[in-house]
Amino acid sequence: MIISKIILNYLELIFSWPVAFFIIMIIFLFKYKDSLGTLIENIRSLKAAGLEMLTQTKTEEPNVEKEDINKKVIDDLLRKFGASELEKGQIVKEAQTIIWRLYNEAEFYKFSYLNLFYIPNTKIILKWFDNISEITKENYKNYWRPTIKNERELDVILSVLVGYNVVEENGTNVRITESGRKFLEFIKMK
Repeated sequence: MIISKIILNYLELIFSWPVAFFIIMIIFLFKYKDSLGTLIENIRSLKAAGLEMLTQTKTEEPNVEKEDINKKVIDDLLRKFGASELEKGQIVKEAQTIIWRLYNEAEFYKFSYLNLFYIPNTKIILKWFDNISEITKENYKNYWRPTIKNERELDVILSVLVGYNVVEENGTNVRITESGRKFLEFIKMK
């Protein structure tokens, strides 16, 4: 009788809401530790209890020689507005800086979306493409068929990777693109 009451008291303690909540949180943290780590690394600002924390991202300064801006078109536009040569140079530099920042922001948002959109198998296959130079579609399917038994899933994964320009098809061959390598760096898989 006393032993059954002791066991009952222990069970009540074990199944109380704080203990159950703690156990569920531990399971959640272990299951999603990689995703939570990426989330924490990508936090740009945080406000709590009247305190605010901002982090800055590293931005590259544009290299004027590398930019793909059609200078003739810009010169024609500036000539129409009557800008001097000094003003033209300043306007071109400012335009290139703005374009570079917009490009970086667009790439950041694209990669953030892809990080949420891609299932783990898609990311693993993209990493695999990074480790090989080029492979035929048939060899891709033969390699992954033991792991991913559903033929349709293999086709969809390849189609999604090609659709978002992280791998490219060259006839029957497939290989990773520079955008795919940048994405892997973004999610820290490279």
